[in-house]
Amino acid sequence: AGCSNTSGCYNNFFGPNAGCSNTTGCYNNFIGCRAGCSNTTGNYNEAFGYAALTSNTTASFNSAFGYASLHTNTTGGYNVAFGHTALTANSTGNNNTALGHRSLDTNTTGSGNIAIGYLAGNDITTGGDNTIIGSGADASANNAANQIVIGSGAVGTTNNTVLLGNGSITNWLPTDDNEVDLGSSTKEMKDLYVD
Repeated sequence: AGCSNTSGCYNNFFGPNAGCSNTTGCYNNFIGCRAGCSNTTGNYNEAFGYAALTSNTTASFNSAFGYASLHTNTTGGYNVAFGHTALTANSTGNNNTALGHRSLDTNTTGSGNIAIGYLAGNDITTGGDNTIIGSGADASANNAANQIVIGSGAVGTTNNTVLLGNGSITNWLPTDDNEVDLGSSTKEMKDLYVD
């Protein structure tokens, strides 16, 4: 662990080849076999688990928790991956958050994505600024942009839209009767389409 460290400071490396390429990177915590093993000058990174953050070289402020989470990341920063192979294919994408087994696991260069749930957002590769919540929920395309998708198995339809619920949802209900408005006198809905 930390076998190449020269002037790196305040690092914690534990496990075979953990942080083994680190030279001047500081404030890193790499725990697990091959965790952070390619890091050279990256700072403030955390990797816990086998092959977590393995390919990271110069990027900083990443947190990877779980087997092969953020495994391919090289220069992408400010990413959080929590779960088995979460964000595992990310290379240069920034500001992504993936929580759940294989969440955002094919994202490579997309930035600003949030995925919460088992397999959430796992079709996104280059898309950005998407929020995907729910087991198996996903955006409409690998390069999707600014889609909000919420619901188990729900799939977005187009960019810059909000999709609430999957195909089994039959009604949207307020908590109390005659209490919730849709829009306001100063924030009106543009068009209303109904059957």
